Amino acid sequence: RAYDADTGALIWEDRIEESGAPNAVNALALAIDGNRLFAAGVGEGFRRSGDFLVRAYDATSGEVLWQDQVDGSGRYDAATDVSVSGGRVSVAGTIVTRRTGYFTIRTYDARTGALLWQDNFAAPGGTAEGFSVASVGGKVFAAGSAFKTIPGGPEFLIRAYDSGTGSLLWEDHFDGGGYALAFRVTATGNRVFAVGSVGSTPGYQEFLVRAYDARTGRLVWQDHLDTGGGAQASAVATGGGCVFAA
Repeated sequence: RAYDADTGALIWEDRIEESGAPNAVNALALAIDGNRLFAAGVGEGFRRSGDFLVRAYDATSGEVLWQDQVDGSGRYDAATDVSVSGGRVSVAGTIVTRRTGYFTIRTYDARTGALLWQDNFAAPGGTAEGFSVASVGGKVFAAGSAFKTIPGGPEFLIRAYDSGTGSLLWEDHFDGGGYALAFRVTATGNRVFAVGSVGSTPGYQEFLVRAYDARTGRLVWQDHLDTGGGAQASAVATGGGCVFAA
C-alpha cells in the first residue's frame, strides 16, 4: 500500500490473493530506486506451493512493470529481501527442489527485469537458506544459513559477489561450535555488517554481530551478547560512524 507521507491518504495498493494455499502469499521486503518500487516475497505456485516472487512497480501509479516468479518444484520457495544499486536489483531467498534447499541470489536489470545472473548454493550434503541482501560499490552481499549433513546445526553464512558478473568474491561460514544463523546484512564504505545468532544448542542462542572487510572478507570484529536464554539480532543499520543492531 502506498500512502501520501503528509496526510496518510491511500494513493494505490496491489493485492495478490491466494486460493486457499497452505503457504500464504506474502510481501516480505521493499526497496525503492527513483520512481521504481521493488517487492520481494512469496507467490502462490503449482499445487498451492509457495513461489519465489519479485515484482517491480511504478511508484507513483502502482502499475506492475515486470515480475519474476520461480518455482523450484519443492514445497516452499520465498524471496525474502531485495536491494537496488547501480541499475541492478538483487534478491535473496530460498528455492527448494525435490532434492534440496538452496540459498538463492538473483540479480535483475532494474528497468526491464531481465535476469542478469543467479547463484544457487547448498552446503555439501545439506541445504541452505537465504535471508538478506545488500548491494553497494559494485558488490552484492548476502546472508543466510547453511545446514551441514545430519547431525549438524546451521552455519552463519555470508557470501560476496561481483554485482556485474555474479562471480563469488569471498564467503564466510561460522558455526561458533554449535548453531548459528545470519539474519541480516548491510554494507557501507569498506565494511560489511552481518547480524544473527549463535549458540551451542538449539533454543539457547546469543545475539551476534560480525564486521568484515568488504574487499577481502576478513573478520574485523565481532560481538556476542549472552542474555542467559535465547537471543538473536534480526535488524542492522549504519549511520554517523556507528552500526546499530536490534
